[in-house]
Amino acid sequence: MKKTLLFLGIIGCIFLTACTQEPDSESTGGSTAEVSTTAAGNTLIAYFSYYENVGDNQTTDADTSASVVVDQGEPSGATTYVAQRIQEKVGGDLHSIQVVEPYSTDFDETRDRNHEEAEEEALPELVSSDLDLAAYATIFIGYPVWGTDAPRAIFSFLEQYDLAGKTVIPFCTHDGYGSSYSEIFDATDAGTEGEGLALESDALLDSELAIDQWLADLDLAPTTTQNTTPIQLTIDGQAVEAVFYDSQLAQEIMTQFPLTVEMSNFGGREIYGGMDDFTPENIPAGQTTFENGDITYCEQNNSLAVFYAQTDRPNLSMEVVPIGKVTSDLSMFADLPGSMDVTFEP
Repeated sequence: MKKTLLFLGIIGCIFLTACTQEPDSESTGGSTAEVSTTAAGNTLIAYFSYYENVGDNQTTDADTSASVVVDQGEPSGATTYVAQRIQEKVGGDLHSIQVVEPYSTDFDETRDRNHEEAEEEALPELVSSDLDLAAYATIFIGYPVWGTDAPRAIFSFLEQYDLAGKTVIPFCTHDGYGSSYSEIFDATDAGTEGEGLALESDALLDSELAIDQWLADLDLAPTTTQNTTPIQLTIDGQAVEAVFYDSQLAQEIMTQFPLTVEMSNFGGREIYGGMDDFTPENIPAGQTTFENGDITYCEQNNSLAVFYAQTDRPNLSMEVVPIGKVTSDLSMFADLPGSMDVTFEP
């Protein structure tokens, strides 16, 4: 599908952005193995998006002066779009920085509020989360450039969380008004200050090579080691090899093995089904993207899913937590029926 960029009503010295979309402990023992993964285990991509900070009324018209990227029919804010591309390349977890008091969809009101917050060096209150930075060694910080600087919510985040000793790497989207990396670094006690990336909003859909080169120049550690437990899925009578990660959530679900879930085939992308008789307790923050082969848990509808296609469109409306990975060939999923029983067992 043709990719288009809708760049609506950019005015003066503030550039605003947006977001995306879908469905939804004890060890059980057994042998364990170590697998190499991308930096998913120790990388956080924290970003601020205007679109995700205007409450329920996420309209985008000429009055909002919002930049909206439409990629294969899916709308996304500029900074969110870049954050997702980074995750595709290096793995890691996405964290949307959101304020308690939403910004107005009216351009003039948001511009005035931003100017007031900047002049007062205000720290807007953020929506609470269970984010634990102790789990991350590398932190990407993303934002749109507002009035030649980062939105004050970014500094609220940096004040709230201790980034001392970590690798901090900024990135921003802009309309010709600079990067403000120095302010980001000044607000942290980073162990390593990574070279930042600034991308012009009207060229985001052509930015993949620039992002690739930037990440290559950063020379990030390419892999981390993660302990896993081999498991087997029986799907429509076919045996499928997989692993579960050594996380509290995954191990808690494994206490229910053998676990049979009635699953539906959705959109040529995933099979999913609810765990009616069991709800886990140790549920970390989720993400709204996936990789092919991911086995995930969704808290919103207490469901398990296995994603097998469409990593080129990895945007979900519900957060999921990866708990494992299919290691067998994924081609068999294309021929599965509309519904089936799936058994998870050691």
